[in-house]
Amino acid sequence: IGHLKRGVNPPSLTELTFSPQYLAIAAKTGIVTGVIALA
Repeated sequence: IGHLKRGVNPPSLTELTFSPQYLAIAAKTGIVTGVIALA
C-alpha cells in the first residue's frame, strides 16, 4: 500500500449533492454531534 492522498477524491467530488432536503439533515446531525462532543 502506497501513500494515500488526503481530501475528497476528484471523481467523488462531482457526485456530491447539496439539496435542501439532505442539507437540513446534515446540519441537524452536525449540531447534535457537536453538542455531544462538547459534553
